[in-house]
This record gives sequence, C-alpha cells and structure tokens, in this order.
Amino acid sequence: MTQSEDAGHVAGKPIPRADENSAGYWAAAREHRLAIQYCSACELLLHTPVGTCPGCDNTDLCYRDVSGRGTLYSFAVIHDAPAPAFANMLPYIVGVIELEEQERLFMIANVLDVPIDSVKIGMPMEVMFENLTPDCELPQFRPARIDTIGV
Repeated sequence: MTQSEDAGHVAGKPIPRADENSAGYWAAAREHRLAIQYCSACELLLHTPVGTCPGCDNTDLCYRDVSGRGTLYSFAVIHDAPAPAFANMLPYIVGVIELEEQERLFMIANVLDVPIDSVKIGMPMEVMFENLTPDCELPQFRPARIDTIGV
C-alpha cells in the first residue's frame, strides 16, 4: 500500500471508507453487486445508508440486492477538477439516478461511457463498477445497453 492509499486516496482520488451503516453496501460493491439498505418493518429502501429508518425508526436494517437499473433524474457537467487527480477526467458528468425499485430512491454517481452532448434526463441507466483499489469498487452509471432494458 502506498502512502497516498494509506491516507484514503489513490493517485489523489478519495477512497470511500465503510462504516457500520455502509459496510454492507461496500461489501456488495466489491462483488460487483448493487445492494441498498432495506427496512423490513416498513419495506423502505434507503440510500445513503443510515442507522435508523426515517420511515418508521426501525434500527434493524439489512441490505438487499437491486437491479442496478434506473433513470437519469438530473445531472451536472463538471468543468473544474475538485482535486488534481480529477483533472484528466474533465469534463465529466455527475448524475442523480432514480433506481427502478422505488420511486425517489436516488443515487449520485459519475455517468460514464456517453458523450456529454448525448446525455438526456430520463435516459435509462445501468450500474457499472470502477476499480479504485483491490478492496474498493465504486458504483458508477452508464447508459443502459438495449439488451439490459426490461430484463
């Protein structure tokens, strides 16, 4: 492990750190699965991970695999690098994706594999995983391939 990896960064990019609420999310991501926190008491899917369900105050939450499919709800094109490690990515797209499993279940992630001038609100999206380190896979999104829509 390099000194920058020790500090929670790889080549200047921040590396997410799991906590007691998000450990299940990051464990699934390492296996290229998108898992979202789930409240069995009120059947609400929750993202970002929390300690208590905002719907019913239940603290017994688990993780449930989801399809990784959704719709681009909103996006921004980033033209200024937030840190030097992002400079080679410019410009890039950060999207708000509404997952298909539940209305208003949103994830924020980079939108990859699409020219900026082709990005449209409402376009179908699918999850993909960016390998940051041997122990960290970061969920990102790209336009859904035709063969995965409605599967």
